[in-house]
Amino acid sequence: MAIGSAIGAIVARWLSFISIFGVIGVVAFRTLILRKVSPRGGDLFSQLASTNAAMFGIITAVGVLIGALLKLNREAADMPDISIGSMMFDSAWGLSLMLQLLGALVAIVAFYRAHQRPNKNAWFAATIASLVLA
Repeated sequence: MAIGSAIGAIVARWLSFISIFGVIGVVAFRTLILRKVSPRGGDLFSQLASTNAAMFGIITAVGVLIGALLKLNREAADMPDISIGSMMFDSAWGLSLMLQLLGALVAIVAFYRAHQRPNKNAWFAATIASLVLA
C-alpha cells in the first residue's frame, strides 16, 4: 500500500468516526440536554436549539456518507480483482458498510425533516439511525 493510499484510508476512517460521533452527539443533545432544559419544547430557545441541532445533524450525516463512500472507493482500488458486488454482499465488511450508508441516508432525511418542522417522528428516525451507526 502506497503512502497516499494509506493517508486516504486514514482520512476516510477519521471522517467516518468523527461524523458518526457528531450524529450520535446531536441525538444525545436533543434527547438528554434539550428536554431537561425545556421539557415542553415550545419556547423560542428550544426551537432554535432543535433547528440548529438538526442542521448540524445533516452536516455530520453527510460526513458519514462521504466517509463510507471514500472507504468503499479505497477498498475497491486496493482490490481491483474483486467485484464491488462481491465486496459488498459477500463480506461482513460490506454488510457493515451498507448499514453505515443506510444509517447515513436515513439520518440525513430525518434531520432534514426535523430542521424543516420539528416533530417527534423525525427525531425518532434520527435516533434509530444513530443507533445503527453506533
